[in-house]
Amino acid sequence: MAGTFTDQATLATMNEFIAKVQVAMIARAVGQYYNATAQPFSILEQAKRILDTAGEDAPRIARLVVAADAGIKAAAPAVPDDSAVQTAVNVVLTALLK
Repeated sequence: MAGTFTDQATLATMNEFIAKVQVAMIARAVGQYYNATAQPFSILEQAKRILDTAGEDAPRIARLVVAADAGIKAAAPAVPDDSAVQTAVNVVLTALLK
């Protein structure tokens, strides 16, 4: 049965998934940074923090993404496609950076 806690833990620690999460984190931060005209300074600071720490934070964010996204959780341990990862990362980072 897919989606058990063991399956979710396996996905959250897979290098392929963590790498996708890291790229999604960076993509979100770059998007925020280059949309500077519409962003307050605090958002730009958050973008810079993500860029500075994506490598070390990606494993923790990967665990949060698996726990927070029902589709990813249910399909675990299958590695989700890029768009699903990006959407989930965006949701998690928005919640964390409020």
